[in-house]
Amino acid sequence: MSNAKQSNELIEQLATTERSFIRFTLGQRWEHVIVIISFTILLFTGLPQKYRTTTWSQTILSTPERVEMIRQIHHIAAVVLIAEVIYHLGFALYLLFKRKLSGEMFPTWQDFKDAWQMINIFYFFLNENQLSENITLSRSLLTGLYSLGSGLWSLLD
Repeated sequence: MSNAKQSNELIEQLATTERSFIRFTLGQRWEHVIVIISFTILLFTGLPQKYRTTTWSQTILSTPERVEMIRQIHHIAAVVLIAEVIYHLGFALYLLFKRKLSGEMFPTWQDFKDAWQMINIFYFFLNENQLSENITLSRSLLTGLYSLGSGLWSLLD
């Protein structure tokens, strides 16, 4: 009887205990922090240079010293982002060759063909009926978001 009581108590504990899963290692968290910070710096230093004729940009880049400082900060952030991308891809390839990472997360040849079809449809106005049947709803949603972002970007340009 005591074994049944102990197993019932154990089942109740397991049912009430909240399980947690670590999604990212500490190193992966640092990678994301570095990417977010460098991208944000690139954004805030690149937009004033891109839109020099606007009043807010002229306020930020009012002297040659400021222009040079913004450019240097922009270049440093770009080098950091490029280094992070190279490290990330290199580490992913290392894990792939060590068989500690599944190759399913990498794009296949069909993904590139589908992307090419979507680019043709959105930018060259080809018939949507030409899409292959492999394009799933998620890819369609991502394409829609991409085209929305491209459209918004073209409004800024």
